[in-house]
Amino acid sequence: LRDRVKVGAWSGHRTPEDAAAIATDAQARGATTLKLKCEVEDDVPAIAAAIRAACGPDFGVIFDPNERFDELRHAIRIATELDRIGNVVCLEDPLPRWDLGAYAELRAHT
Repeated sequence: LRDRVKVGAWSGHRTPEDAAAIATDAQARGATTLKLKCEVEDDVPAIAAAIRAACGPDFGVIFDPNERFDELRHAIRIATELDRIGNVVCLEDPLPRWDLGAYAELRAHT
């Protein structure tokens, strides 16, 4: 049915430099995205920017804070900065899953 399948890579928390190196290696092996764990204290926009600089704008990034962006204001700030960088394909579970109102508000701001 297919002769090619898109593949992504995964890693835990990383500095911008480490994430760029992992993304470069993943891209060389055929991956089109890198998923990373993160939290509010991480410089998430700097990580996305470092990956974009290393791999180009078409290499995607997925950030998964596992609901650790405790407050909506943090999620809005980070998501807005990530939108400007332009290589993030998904911000997975940024807020507590039960807070559907916060998800709607985040969506309205991004």
